[in-house]
Amino acid sequence: MGNKIHMDQNEKLVRFGVTHVVAVDYSSKIVANATMPVKNNLVIYEEVYRSAVVNHGMWDQLRVDHGREFYMCLYMKEMLSRHRHNPSRPPYLQTTSTRDVGYPMNSQQVAVQLKSLKSCCPMPLLWQTCMSKSLDPR
Repeated sequence: MGNKIHMDQNEKLVRFGVTHVVAVDYSSKIVANATMPVKNNLVIYEEVYRSAVVNHGMWDQLRVDHGREFYMCLYMKEMLSRHRHNPSRPPYLQTTSTRDVGYPMNSQQVAVQLKSLKSCCPMPLLWQTCMSKSLDPR
């Protein structure tokens, strides 16, 4: 349980049938994740948002981008908003995905989170190839 939880998806491997969706609390801890072939509101709600709330408690605010893939999570957050600790804060925020939310992570925190995501990826070779290209500064 905490102040805010951020949910986002990564579609860099969508042409190979891999879409990652993660929920990260603002201490930069991945609290839930799912890998699916295509984005699905119900799967995202059940495997990511609901799983995070059941295992870690209710957050005061959910932050997502403007996509439609999180509508089920936003609806449930609105329905459960009276159970939050701080009702003066809006139950959710939809912001642009290009905006930097500004929670700094050092290289060790990044490595821990990448290791966590790597365990859920069904195609280790693709994961390794994708990550080596995305982390390459050139």
